[in-house]
Amino acid sequence: MFSKKSATLLAISTLLSVSNVYAAPNIGTVTGSLATGGIVQITGSGFGSTGPNIDLFDEFSGNSTSKAGDVVSLTASDAGSWSSYGTYQPTYDTNFHSPPFSMRTFANDRMQQLQKNVNSTTEAFISYWISLPQGSTFPGSTVIGSYPASGASYWKLAWIMDGPTGYQSGGTGDDICLPTYPDNTYWRLMGNNTPLNFPVGRRDTDDWFTFNGWMRLSVWLKGGAIPTVDPGSIWFQALTEGNRLKEYTGNAVLFNGGSNGIAQWTRINFPGWYGGTTATNVNLRPVYDDIYVATGPGAVARVEIGDAPDYASCKNLALLLPKSWSDGSISAEVHTGSFVANAQAYVYVFDANNVHNTVGFPVSLSGQSTSTVFSPPQNLRVISSK
Repeated sequence: MFSKKSATLLAISTLLSVSNVYAAPNIGTVTGSLATGGIVQITGSGFGSTGPNIDLFDEFSGNSTSKAGDVVSLTASDAGSWSSYGTYQPTYDTNFHSPPFSMRTFANDRMQQLQKNVNSTTEAFISYWISLPQGSTFPGSTVIGSYPASGASYWKLAWIMDGPTGYQSGGTGDDICLPTYPDNTYWRLMGNNTPLNFPVGRRDTDDWFTFNGWMRLSVWLKGGAIPTVDPGSIWFQALTEGNRLKEYTGNAVLFNGGSNGIAQWTRINFPGWYGGTTATNVNLRPVYDDIYVATGPGAVARVEIGDAPDYASCKNLALLLPKSWSDGSISAEVHTGSFVANAQAYVYVFDANNVHNTVGFPVSLSGQSTSTVFSPPQNLRVISSK
C-alpha cells in the first residue's frame, strides 16, 4: 500500500511526465540584439527538434543604389532567392510595409510576378503582406475602395502548384490559391484542379480585407498520410494591421496526384493572377512585402513578435529568421516589420504542430535585452488514479 508521501511523489512524477507530452513551447530567456538585423538567443523548452527549412524571406530592401521603379532583384534581401520572373518584372515601390520598399505587381495593364521553385513537398508555410495604396482600385473594379460590381475570379493573391504550368485546368494538377477571390463574395483556398474549396472570409459578414492599410496573410498546408486520399491540415490567418486577427482551420484532401501521379508542390507564384480588363484595371496598383516561404517537415515552426501578450489579440506581427533550432534553444535574426524602435513587443515560438507559448515573452525592440525571467509552466494536465 502506498503511503501519503509515496502517493505525493507519484503524483509529482506523473505531472512532470505528462507535462513533457502536453506542454506548449515555453520561453525562459531572450537575449541579444533586438534591433532589426540583430541576433537573439531564445532558450526554454518544448520548441521541438524540428525547425523550418526556409526557402525564401524577402523584405524587398534592394541595395544601396536601388530606387523606386527599379526591377526587383531575384536575390532576396534576407534569405534565399527567387527562381524567375513572370512575363513582366515587378518593381520596387515606396509604399512599403517594412522599409524601404515593397514590390509593385501591376502596371500598364500587365501583371508583374515573381516565381519560386521549391523541392517536392506536401507541407508548406507561406506568409506575406499586401496593400492597395491610396488611389489603387481592387482588381476588376473601377471604383476606389469597392469590390467589383459582378462576380468573377479577379485576384489570386498567391498560388502554389506543381511545376510552372501547374495552374492549367484539366482536373489532375495540384494547385491551390492562397487565397483567391473567385465569386465576389468569399475568399477561398481553392485551385483550378484540386478539389479543395475552403472559405477563409466573406466580404460582407466575415471580412478581413481593408482598402486602407496592410494585411498579412499566412497559410500552413500539410498533406495527409496518403495525400490523395487522407485529409490534410489547413490553417489560414489574416491579420488586418491595427485592427484584428482572424484564423480559419480545417481538414480536407489537398492533392489530386497530378498527371505524373505524384502528390507534390514545387512552385509558388506571387501574385498568382489578376482578372479584369484594361478599363477596370487602369488604376490597379497592388503591392506585396515581407514574403516568407518555408517547406517540408517543420515548415510551420517559427518565431514571431507581436504587439500583445495574448497572441490572438495581436494587431501587428513580424516573423524572425531562425538561424539554428533545437528543443531548448533557438538563434534568430530579428526583423521588426512595421514595429517602431523601442516598442514593447512579445516573442512567440511555434513548434512543428503550430502550437505556441500561451503568454508572449515581453521584450523591448531596442538594442540589448538581458531578461532572464522564466515563464511559469503552461498547458499542464493532472492525471489522477485511484
